[in-house]
Amino acid sequence: MLVFVVLSTVALLLLMAVGQLFPTKVLLGPTATRQKVTKYYGIPAAVGSICLMVFGPVEKTVPAAAPSTRPTNTIDAERAGEKGRFKAASFQGFTVPGRIADAKATGFTDCKADYYGYKCSRAVPSDLFGIKAVGAALKMDGGDYFADAYLTPVGPDGDVRQLPPEKLAYRDVILTFAISDYDLKCTAKYREKNGGYDLPASCIVNKNTIGHVSQRLKDAGWLGRTSKGGYDRYVHPNELVEITLKNETASINRVSAEHVRELVARENERRAARETADANAAKVLDQMKQ
Repeated sequence: MLVFVVLSTVALLLLMAVGQLFPTKVLLGPTATRQKVTKYYGIPAAVGSICLMVFGPVEKTVPAAAPSTRPTNTIDAERAGEKGRFKAASFQGFTVPGRIADAKATGFTDCKADYYGYKCSRAVPSDLFGIKAVGAALKMDGGDYFADAYLTPVGPDGDVRQLPPEKLAYRDVILTFAISDYDLKCTAKYREKNGGYDLPASCIVNKNTIGHVSQRLKDAGWLGRTSKGGYDRYVHPNELVEITLKNETASINRVSAEHVRELVARENERRAARETADANAAKVLDQMKQ
């Protein structure tokens, strides 16, 4: 209906405009006058215009939505504050990242200062998943370690000792474990049976080693991958920390929920690909034996 009124009004306005110039050319006969044009075209056009102004669509002003107070991270509300930054995470008795108060509260009180920062050792025994560590340490400097994991924290230029205590922060906690000693006969037998070059934790002859930490992570559902430089990095779908194993050390650092989801999805794809490859290989080998 509204479209009909619009079209009719436009047509009447055009006829009236033409009729004012050429009264006899707008379908009113050879005796038409400008007054007649106004009567038959001008008045209906005016009525149509008034109807459109009264009953036409009105643009409604929608109030701007109030800023959401719901955190963007749904795992543990990690980003309740400024976007691109996160809260510290508590894990296995440690806090990462943290400031001087966090370091002191978790037992890292034996500190030494130098030009590059403060190296603090834990004065109480430490463990990870029940495996006793030889020691635990962290390093405080002026880096912004509360930035998102995809941003690179930049440390200060110059002597860190010139910074006030409230400016100090640390990124991760590093635990040191015993180096794994393996029974050579046990590993040879394992590799002969399973193939590959893995070193199983069942062949470790000493206790509380980095190899036991790696096995404990796998048993607890942590997904691991080896990156450049021989770093074994582990994440868990329900945790916001990443554990990195290198030689005899295990470092714990905070990561974002997006980072965890990305790595978990990538590892699941790799596992699915490996399972498909193994299944296809087994099928071919069975067919060759028949």
